[in-house]
Amino acid sequence: MVKKTASFCNLKEALEVDWTSEKAKANLKRTPVDYFLLHVLLKFRTDKGHDPDPKSCADDSQLLKQIRDDVLEAMGLSGDLLNDDFIRLHLCRKSSLQRCSVSELQP
Repeated sequence: MVKKTASFCNLKEALEVDWTSEKAKANLKRTPVDYFLLHVLLKFRTDKGHDPDPKSCADDSQLLKQIRDDVLEAMGLSGDLLNDDFIRLHLCRKSSLQRCSVSELQP
């Protein structure tokens, strides 16, 4: 017997939220910043054809900041949602994950 079910929207619908609507504004505080980070990273990938690279941190950092500002402005949201630390954390985490995955493969 099924006691509970959950319904989820598809990714396209989730990414097309109108943040100017009252319903979306009410949910803003409960929305993880990862949602907005995903928008920024997807835009970076679309524009550059690759993910941000720790090896080109200086160039990618500036572009990520610009894309963040553009994406959040287009959504009608404040740039304060994603502070500049998201860039450093994302680039460092990606670099450390790559090192971990390679070191795990080595005997």
